Amino acid sequence: MNLMQIEWNNIMPELIIFGVAIAVLLGEMYLSANGKRMLGGFSLLGIAAALFSLTTLYGVEATEFMGMFSIGLTATVLKGILLVTTALVVLATLRSRTTIGEGEFYSMMLFSVLGTMFMASATDLIMLFIALELTVLPAYILVGSKKTAGSAEAALKYFLLGLVASVILLYGMSLVYGLTGQTNFTAIADALAGQAIQPLLLVGMVMIVVGLGFKVAAVPFHFWAPDVYEGAPVPVASFLAVGPKAGG
Repeated sequence: MNLMQIEWNNIMPELIIFGVAIAVLLGEMYLSANGKRMLGGFSLLGIAAALFSLTTLYGVEATEFMGMFSIGLTATVLKGILLVTTALVVLATLRSRTTIGEGEFYSMMLFSVLGTMFMASATDLIMLFIALELTVLPAYILVGSKKTAGSAEAALKYFLLGLVASVILLYGMSLVYGLTGQTNFTAIADALAGQAIQPLLLVGMVMIVVGLGFKVAAVPFHFWAPDVYEGAPVPVASFLAVGPKAGG
């Protein structure tokens, strides 16, 4: 893949979120206490900039990263919902104090948002898995950010269930790839066109659905969500209730 062949404007919202997440994390390390109190507002400005950049992609149909990343109306709308939700969550936390550093809190949330945005545009099994893990790994930290017994228990449950879901998802993807020789969604559909679905392939597809369902707490795989949301800080629970589902 030649980096010069990438239309950078097509991934500008993701680049903005990534840049802001890194800047906020560095701010937590090097800014004074007064400066750190501005990180929430800076994160909010970054989200607003990403949302503005996203509006320029309305009606654009394109692919990037060798067809693994798609820009289209559905992905754009889902990203818009995600960014608006995240902005509301950040607003709700501006006057509250977190038990971890403010920069760490906001940067983890932004990295999770970045993963969800990539998940919304994923058209390939590899891209989908990487985006999904980028979504949930920071979420484990966010859930445990209250540093109470309940929060730690919720984070541990979330991590263990996420680990099991990753194993199921990866195994399902390996079955689909092994039987079709493809990881691109369209190529997989073309490979299956006009053919009887093999039982093992059906098992792989079911495992992918189950793994994704657990990851994003989709019905009927959401039984773990109440315990995790109860132990998480309220803004984090609000974000988790909407964010991953917007990408999935």
